[in-house]
Amino acid sequence: MQNKPYGLSPASLSDYESAVVSSLGIDDETLRMLLDTFFTSIKTDMQALKAFVFSCDYRNTKSKAHEIKGAAGSMRFDSLAGLLQELEHSAVRADKDSTIRTFHEIEDELDRVTIICLAKSIFS
Repeated sequence: MQNKPYGLSPASLSDYESAVVSSLGIDDETLRMLLDTFFTSIKTDMQALKAFVFSCDYRNTKSKAHEIKGAAGSMRFDSLAGLLQELEHSAVRADKDSTIRTFHEIEDELDRVTIICLAKSIFS
């Protein structure tokens, strides 16, 4: 259905880490700090996005999706960023069904990425 960021799976998380560390020019500790910040702030962002989506506030849905997409893209969560871009397009079209469906896909992808990153931190 969608591309996974770097094929992000528990087995390939180290490849993801290496790619992000290399592309951003940071060390592993800084990456962990950035991931922690991302996962902390995404909770509030997703609550706001959900409120916008389900109230059919398409202008704020597009704006918040764009903001989160930037953060996801910076962290190289390409699949999540792609879904957020789809949400932006759905909001521009004021397509309620597509907006809600894509929001749920974003929730699922975020859960998947969170679980993989959490598993890595527990077992490292």
